[in-house]
Amino acid sequence: MRRSSLAAVASLLLSAGLLAFAPSALANIVIGQSVAGVKLGASEAQVTAVLGAPERKESAGAAYPGVVNLYYPTSVGLHFTMTNGRVSGALIFSKKQKTSKGIGMGSSRAQLKRAYPQAKCAEGPYGPQSLYCAVLARSHGRKSFTSFLFGTAKGDVTEIELGYGVGLAQELKEQSKK
Repeated sequence: MRRSSLAAVASLLLSAGLLAFAPSALANIVIGQSVAGVKLGASEAQVTAVLGAPERKESAGAAYPGVVNLYYPTSVGLHFTMTNGRVSGALIFSKKQKTSKGIGMGSSRAQLKRAYPQAKCAEGPYGPQSLYCAVLARSHGRKSFTSFLFGTAKGDVTEIELGYGVGLAQELKEQSKK
């Protein structure tokens, strides 16, 4: 009886410690590198080790061979794109996720520009009333980005994307110059 009580208490303390650690592990966007402790280039096993099993996993279809999407519940607010078994991008919808400079869902354009004056911005997917702003970086020797979508002219960040390349904001900006 004494051993089982000690084991139960130890188990409870361990669980409490892990639960106390989980929120801090989830509140982390590293520009052009990672989100919630999951790095660009991570394997599916590494993603699962950090965040647990996804809510669902889907192939992107025949048009995108080797691409699989991992969807986490709304409470986690993350969606990862895997290309050939490695994280190639992430969409972030959680207010828990912020950069080291405090930028996340709900941040204003002014806050983003103060924190990241080097951000490149272009018209977003909803026409002139929306805006994409991308902060460029490098990850594993490749160009990478973190982009912030402002869905309306005076709105705040409604979506954050992390991935390889220069990001949609930079692509749109370059297309508009042609």
